[in-house]
Amino acid sequence: MTKLLLSDNIEYLGSNNAINKAREIANKIDLNFTHFDLMSEIIQDSEIVDVGGCIQYGCLLGGNFRIYGIYDIEEYLNEENNVKEYRGIRLFRSLPMNWEDTRIKQLNCKIGIISMAPFSEKMQQLNILNRKK
Repeated sequence: MTKLLLSDNIEYLGSNNAINKAREIANKIDLNFTHFDLMSEIIQDSEIVDVGGCIQYGCLLGGNFRIYGIYDIEEYLNEENNVKEYRGIRLFRSLPMNWEDTRIKQLNCKIGIISMAPFSEKMQQLNILNRKK
């Protein structure tokens, strides 16, 4: 596991291949390309075979790493109009935590997970572009 410090508050942990890719594309970070976009790009890079799955995000609190949930983008087929659309999917440790899932609704419990939604604006833009097709 290698560590890369990008600022006073943000560190990346990962394999040497992932960290090298992060160093390579870190200069792209701005208002339209966030740290979450950087992680997503690394995860989706087929040449980095030792990284995959969902973004794992959290912070250090009192020496302990606290993992947060994340809203990612999920592509699906809207059966009403047979159009490909995008929606948010809430993940915690790579497990889906969507209330639309009837199995979770049947639990009759509250899931109190702090989550980040870094791709919500991108999801809205994808849906707008998709409707124009």
